[in-house]
Amino acid sequence: MDEQVRVVAAAIVVVCIAWFAFGAVVFNRPPRTDDFEPRVPLRARWRSLSTGYRRAVVVAAVMAVLSAGVIAFRLAYGIWPGASYPSEVAYCGRTYERGDEHRARAGEPGDEVGQFTAPFATTRSLLVVGGVAAHVGDSSTCTMAVYIRTGKSTVLQYDLEGGSG
Repeated sequence: MDEQVRVVAAAIVVVCIAWFAFGAVVFNRPPRTDDFEPRVPLRARWRSLSTGYRRAVVVAAVMAVLSAGVIAFRLAYGIWPGASYPSEVAYCGRTYERGDEHRARAGEPGDEVGQFTAPFATTRSLLVVGGVAAHVGDSSTCTMAVYIRTGKSTVLQYDLEGGSG
């Protein structure tokens, strides 16, 4: 959750910088004077800017839109576009944070209990030791770790958010 707040704050900062650096000159009204001056339409003000400055405004706008799309993707799926493995996964109604990659021990990982899917990302199987039996009856008790296989004998461990104690 803290990472999501940081990502949104960074997006707000990027948009504010783009607005103050480029948009304020284009969209602000000309200063009032004692003499009556008709207001200049936005199109005329845009055309009065130099070509290089107009390009900079367009580039800043495109970057702001792309940044917003990437941040929205991250918040929706928990993975950056193009990343191989997510930073967190959901299983059993809980969030598991990414841990260390290590060699699989005997009995680890166990059975497939779900999948992580996101657009533009490889679908990954979620594995737990003990399989579905790790969820005890009708209780809310769930496993403390889930795994994603990263190689023939290596797994990436995801621990229950907040740790074990």
